Amino acid sequence: MIRTDFRAVAVAAVMAWSLIGCGSNTPSSGNGGSGGGGNASDTLGFVFSQLGFHDPEDRNAGIDGFDLDGRASTEGSPGADECAHDDFTSTTGEPGIDYRMFDVMVLLPTLAPSQFVDEIAQSAIRNGEMTVLMEISRIDDLQNDDDVGVQVFSSEDVPPIGVDGVLPGGSLAAHPDDSLNSEIVTGRIEDGVLTVGPIDLVFDLSIQVIDSELKINRAWMRMNLEDGNVSGVLAGFWEVAEIREMISDPTTGNGGSQAGFTFEEFEAAMELADADFNGEICESLTMMFDFQAVPAFVVK
Repeated sequence: MIRTDFRAVAVAAVMAWSLIGCGSNTPSSGNGGSGGGGNASDTLGFVFSQLGFHDPEDRNAGIDGFDLDGRASTEGSPGADECAHDDFTSTTGEPGIDYRMFDVMVLLPTLAPSQFVDEIAQSAIRNGEMTVLMEISRIDDLQNDDDVGVQVFSSEDVPPIGVDGVLPGGSLAAHPDDSLNSEIVTGRIEDGVLTVGPIDLVFDLSIQVIDSELKINRAWMRMNLEDGNVSGVLAGFWEVAEIREMISDPTTGNGGSQAGFTFEEFEAAMELADADFNGEICESLTMMFDFQAVPAFVVK
């Protein structure tokens, strides 16, 4: 019984976090770049130091996310091939911003940012249970460049840790299983902000007693590169079937009490799914992460 409760806690943490990567045999530059336009290394490596669901200060003021499906959806007049739901608007008034997981967190508040799952997930990033690497290549200018490569990697290595969290300058190897690493996708830098997508991500998760993979499909990333570190957002599609499989076993025995919700409450929340309509229901949820990363040497 104790083991089942413990797994439920770990699963809740898994639902609140993730990311991944791909493989070769030389380290990429880990100096993080100078941050100025025109003086950039050709390739920069990073390790994620923070990752969690995006937490807008005021949802009514807008969300700086992505229009993932190319449409502005409204609950009152859904299209023939979509589920009824309201999209968000951006902080500049752009319609169609997709982040349905935010509404799920209203129903399942223990998954929300700043709750107990955040502590478990941050611990996973620090102790190597969820190490995420990223490489940015083909850089000519860190301020404006319309052709850079981005690749995200899982890693079995533990990043160096200090009193303030993950330290820069570590040498970390990409996961040897290429299925746990992304392809190289072309992105664009404008005014020091890199945008890339769509990119399919597979998150290799080994959090406490949970050993699983989490797939974020057709994801988009936007990140600021100017100070030598990276901070930004990641949004994409998360299949309900994969979430259900992940939580079904740990919650069967005790209703998910340690996770803060019952299996029945979880199923009710999944009815908010807003993407990948199959003619009857939507099979995916749109989600959005905030993330930060520090310079690292990525060994492939």
